[in-house]
Amino acid sequence: MKKNFKAALLSAFVFPGLGQIYKGRKLKGGILLILVNFLLLSILVIILHGLSRIDIPAAIPDVTASARIAKQLLTGNPAFNWVSGALFCVWLYAVLDALLGNGNDRSC
Repeated sequence: MKKNFKAALLSAFVFPGLGQIYKGRKLKGGILLILVNFLLLSILVIILHGLSRIDIPAAIPDVTASARIAKQLLTGNPAFNWVSGALFCVWLYAVLDALLGNGNDRSC
């Protein structure tokens, strides 16, 4: 299997940035790993902050109630949309860079 394809699989399915580290670009891989962790932590904080504004019943009676709670969490919070969009862009960049990038570039 080609090294670029293995690197892209690492970045796509394991964690963005691992493909760059596998190809020898440790600085770029480290930056991507830190950025993805920061964005994931930001999404978690946004979700937890949204949970504090919702009265969750002790027992969710059916699936529609849980869907309603999820909709309340995500609507009216543009920060979630921005951060999740940024996470998707970083993920896509990491995968494409691992697949198409030149492995001989040691600077970044």
